[in-house]
Amino acid sequence: MCAVPTLLGSVLVLVTALGWLGAWSGLVLLCWLLVAAALLSRPIERIGVRLAYSYRPLTSREVAQLDPLRRHALERCGLPVHAVDWYVRPSMTGVNACVTGGRSVAVSAGLVDALARGWLSQHQAVAILTHELAHHHPATVGPATGWRSPG
Repeated sequence: MCAVPTLLGSVLVLVTALGWLGAWSGLVLLCWLLVAAALLSRPIERIGVRLAYSYRPLTSREVAQLDPLRRHALERCGLPVHAVDWYVRPSMTGVNACVTGGRSVAVSAGLVDALARGWLSQHQAVAILTHELAHHHPATVGPATGWRSPG
């Protein structure tokens, strides 16, 4: 829902920019709206983050390791448990996490490894996860946000 102002703003820009297409501008605009709606849907986002960013789902070991930390961070942000899809970004070796789309958070392979080795405390990991979840919190999402790319 927070992407609606951005979507409406882009419609205005497209209407202005596509005016030279004449009768075709309506069809192009409709196609654009359908693609935008698809990208904002959860199933398409799940496919998109895996294909575009090579995220992978958490393994059962990672779920066991991260679940208490994820729940704590979600509780701190006031978000329901199933509000966010969690992934690992294998290509990110530093201790980090990132947000993509409207409901996806990826932790780095480095974060998972640092937790497993004891180099990163649970409190530090919760702080990182809470920071990323704040990007999804309705109170922190501004009117110009929509599809986000990983940082």
